[in-house]
Amino acid sequence: MPQKRKKYKKRPPKKIYDIKQLKEKWKQQRFNEKKHYAKMETVVGIVGMVALICFAVLCFICANHQPIEYDQAIPYSAQFEKYYTRYSFKGSSTKCIKFTNQDSTWLPDFYFFGEQSPNADLEALAKGTTLNLKLHPEGAVLEIKAGDKEILNFDYAQQQLQKRAICFLVLGILSALGAIPCVMYIHKKIFKERVFSRAVQFYK
Repeated sequence: MPQKRKKYKKRPPKKIYDIKQLKEKWKQQRFNEKKHYAKMETVVGIVGMVALICFAVLCFICANHQPIEYDQAIPYSAQFEKYYTRYSFKGSSTKCIKFTNQDSTWLPDFYFFGEQSPNADLEALAKGTTLNLKLHPEGAVLEIKAGDKEILNFDYAQQQLQKRAICFLVLGILSALGAIPCVMYIHKKIFKERVFSRAVQFYK
């Protein structure tokens, strides 16, 4: 018996690619990607500018410390109850003094970095000891005395506050300088886009 011939499946026709069409499609895709990245860069620039300006303003506010004379300080007297460290959820700590009349005050961390740190004397205080304080009109503690014993020196506290103000001032200036390139970049970017869109509308 004669053998049956095998039936071959027809091959699908080869796809014919239009090189020009592919090039245009690739160019359009690249243009869309560049446009997307340009928008992202603008958004990042705006966020960075706002963050730097806000941080600079905050630093300038914290740096606003005016030293005062000893006679201008506000006197305050109360009986000592306890000296403790208060911890925040961010992990930072603050040294606090509580009085028997339920009033309390806090001491900046930079008071405890120098040789005249009041930490040891405050830890050794007995409950009921009368403390005489001198306060800055803005609320900062400038002097602490327990009878004739000086725990926190007035001049030392003023120097530490002045150092802190200088540090915040430098940080504020650096943040403001860092915001200038962001402002220039955003201005240039938006200005170019406006000019380009107006030019396209004019030549249509």
